[in-house]
Amino acid sequence: MQAFYPNGQTIEDIDEFVRFYSQCYYLSNSKFAEDKIDSLLEENREFTEQDVMLILRWKFDRIDHKQSGVHGSIVYKKMDYKDLTNKIPHEFETRTGRGIKVNLKELCEYVSRELKSVNTNYEEVYENLVKLPKETVAHIGPVYI
Repeated sequence: MQAFYPNGQTIEDIDEFVRFYSQCYYLSNSKFAEDKIDSLLEENREFTEQDVMLILRWKFDRIDHKQSGVHGSIVYKKMDYKDLTNKIPHEFETRTGRGIKVNLKELCEYVSRELKSVNTNYEEVYENLVKLPKETVAHIGPVYI
């Protein structure tokens, strides 16, 4: 496998590839938001329903990275507000990557209940997630689950 810089020059070293493209990643993503998600995923603790929802919003690209970086707190994209008066949406409402409004309370409850420790069998949790009632995982594909 061969990797390249944007100018077409070959990148010879995997460490150089990671260094260069990880810097590029932050041109469109805030370090604050990414660090928050990384810390959630690296901690050895139970996930709350709110943790799961934040991870889903991150995965669905609902975080306004520019504003999050400016404010030093997670700011959601305007599309996630119920109206234009800047009210925060219901805790478990968001929009998928395709813009479909979803309420993920049941999904977040399930995931936080199932992911109680690092000894969790993630494959089993996934298999059970895709078997949940359609309304619980509506508009969420298997990759996001």
